[in-house]
Amino acid sequence: MSERRIRTARNRELDDVMHALESSRSFMRARGNPQWERSFPTRAELTSELRRGTLMVCEEEGEGVVGCFVLAPGPDPCYLRIDDGDWLDDGPYFVVHRFATLRQGNGVGSFMMAWLCETADSLRMDTHELNLPMQGLLERHGFRRCGVICLSNGEERLAYQYLSPTHEPESRGILGWLPWRKGGLGK
Repeated sequence: MSERRIRTARNRELDDVMHALESSRSFMRARGNPQWERSFPTRAELTSELRRGTLMVCEEEGEGVVGCFVLAPGPDPCYLRIDDGDWLDDGPYFVVHRFATLRQGNGVGSFMMAWLCETADSLRMDTHELNLPMQGLLERHGFRRCGVICLSNGEERLAYQYLSPTHEPESRGILGWLPWRKGGLGK
C-alpha cells in the first residue's frame, strides 16, 4: 500500500478537493442520500476554509489528493442546541465537516477518521439520517450518536461525538448552567 498522510490543503489543490467532494456526492446520491444535493459545499466556502487553514487533505503517494475534510475549533453555532439527547460533555471540541473521499471502499475514509481520533481529544460531527456508510464509519471509530442538530438552513442531522480514551472531562462549573447549553440561545 502507498503511504498516506494528512496535511493542510494548498491553493493549487482546490480542484482536487472539489473532485473528491463530487465523487462523494455521487456516491451518496446513488444510495438515495440527498446530502450535499444543492451544490454544497461551494468553491467559495472551501476557499474560505483553505484561507483559514482548516481545510485538510489526505494525500497518497503516487495518487495525490484522495480525500478531504474540514477540521475547525468549536464551538459550531449549529451545535449549540441538540434535541433528542445530549453531547457527551460540555468541554472544548473540534468540529469535522465536508468529509469526502475520491473513491469509496479503499480505506481512505477509515485512515482519515483514525487520524482525527489520534489528533483531537474531542470531536463532533453530523450526518444525514440516510448516510448509513458515514454512520457506520463514525461508530467503528468510537463516535457515539448524541441526538439531532439543526443546520442553519433548517435541515436536521444526526449528531455524533468522539471523546478519546484519555479525555478528562472539564469541570462542569459555569458550563453546566448556561441557558443555551441544551435549549439553544434565547430558550
